[in-house]
Amino acid sequence: MHSLLKPATFFLTLGIAFSAFSQVKVSNRITEAIDDRETAALRGTVHPLLQHATDQGRMDGGIQLESVSLTFKRTAAQEAAVEKLLAEQQDPKSANYHKWLTPEQYADRFGLSTADLNKVVSWLQSEGFTVNRVARGRTQVWFTGSVSQIETVFRTEMHRYIVDGENHFAHSTELAAPAALADVVLGVHGLSDFRPRAKAHVRKVSPEEVKANFTSSI
Repeated sequence: MHSLLKPATFFLTLGIAFSAFSQVKVSNRITEAIDDRETAALRGTVHPLLQHATDQGRMDGGIQLESVSLTFKRTAAQEAAVEKLLAEQQDPKSANYHKWLTPEQYADRFGLSTADLNKVVSWLQSEGFTVNRVARGRTQVWFTGSVSQIETVFRTEMHRYIVDGENHFAHSTELAAPAALADVVLGVHGLSDFRPRAKAHVRKVSPEEVKANFTSSI
């Protein structure tokens, strides 16, 4: 699956307002009151490295977690439209060839509706979280909260672990969110400190290459 959010150039604007982009508005998807008593599991949210981790117990509930975020799903119709637009932007014969969207244009076509976003922000604030910022494309919202708040709201426990001799933290179970948000929440990020590692590429270097690359510019 392609993502319009990955290439930085996607959000570059040519300084031209494309009316065809701005005419399409997203629909509201949160149709029920957000009730914490009715939750839905967010499947696949346990980090795979925990299978090989040594559990060191629960984290202190007072620890503040910065830059936690909710990411939002696209609807099936939005997903199809994204794929279509991506293809058109790379097709010299298309009227949309190299017509990039601004974040606001993206939001109006493929992001969460403003009404739904406001409901999510209000819910986070009602749970005691501090909302830090919202993505201009209405795809993500960042917030800060304590470990205790995270555990209560997302129905999990935050633990410390040792993995390959290194200290880490993460949530120990699959997360849950209010059922009213199940159609819009893709995932929760920032609840662990596991980071992808780049793979090292090693090749042998001959003495001749070393000499050739050693210059007086060092």
